[in-house]
Amino acid sequence: MKQILSLIVLCAVLAPLSVAAETVFRSGTDININTGQLIDGDYYVSVGPFSSTTMSGEINGDMYAVGGAVTLNGSVNEDVSILAATADVHAIVSDDVRIAAGEVTIAQSVGGDVFVLAGTLEILSTAEITGNLYFFGGSAIIDGNVAGAIYGSAELITINGSVGGNVTMRAPAGLTLGDSAVIGGALQYSSVVPLVRSQGAVVEGEVTEQTIAAASTREQIRAVATPYFIVVFAALTIFLLFKDELQGIAQRPRRYARHLIIGAGVLVAGPIVALLLMVTVLGSLLGVTLMGLLMMLYALSIALAGIVFGYVMSQTFLKDDKVSMLTVLLGTTTLQILLFVPLFGLVLYIIVLLYTLGLLTHVFIQTSTKA
Repeated sequence: MKQILSLIVLCAVLAPLSVAAETVFRSGTDININTGQLIDGDYYVSVGPFSSTTMSGEINGDMYAVGGAVTLNGSVNEDVSILAATADVHAIVSDDVRIAAGEVTIAQSVGGDVFVLAGTLEILSTAEITGNLYFFGGSAIIDGNVAGAIYGSAELITINGSVGGNVTMRAPAGLTLGDSAVIGGALQYSSVVPLVRSQGAVVEGEVTEQTIAAASTREQIRAVATPYFIVVFAALTIFLLFKDELQGIAQRPRRYARHLIIGAGVLVAGPIVALLLMVTVLGSLLGVTLMGLLMMLYALSIALAGIVFGYVMSQTFLKDDKVSMLTVLLGTTTLQILLFVPLFGLVLYIIVLLYTLGLLTHVFIQTSTKA
């Protein structure tokens, strides 16, 4: 049974990588695709959290990029997925765009939906989004045109372009409609402050406003402290029960690019494979088993991400090669604090989480194969 589970997880990891025979993988530092270069298939690139990558050529398939700074200047004929500190999309993308970053800029046409998780988002006036826009993060300035609807949650959002559908947003710090704003559908928003609407702004549908009560200091402290103590308690419990096993996992060779790709594959493709198995008669039991295994891996990754991060910090700066109580507390606390850093923190947290998920998946497959 262990071998079967290992095979299922491996299939989940490799599923997004086996679609195109011409898939190109590149990892290292400062990797670029120059003007005139063509990749006739999918393109995967990882340059780490402190390096940059630029794509100025043409990609006939999907593009997946992980790095400190990711810049697109050419064209992508299918989807784009980016995990970075800063992401600048000056390329024409024929299908969907998915980005998790500190700062995001979109300047050209997108043929599908745009999903952004970021500290700041700027959609320039030259941008045209054919589908819907989903934004979750800090602040957003939308000067370009969105043919579909806008959904999400932001601290502050400003709309200066046209929106073909509804706008449904939670914006505690405020929502502003500029003089050039045209909303083709209804506007639903919840905020602490009233809507700021310029005289030239047009809303063709109904405007619905919901006031958000400002949270008290005690509620704000509780909202921050509760998840922190839950994660710390889980990490300390795992450390006390499985100290030797954690030491062995932490001391494995750090193959950052490989484990990041494995982690992203398990996170994205794992549930899809499990659901596909569930709807088949013969694979329903395997699908349920795989989904349970994935939930376990996700939960463990959240609990262990701080330990892995603390071990890397301890080994790098203190030259200490042991997983200790200090490692657990230092790594977990630092990682939780990073969630409040608008530009770089969230991206680094996601990278550490994906790396931990990939590392655990790799360990699980190796252990099950040997058993």
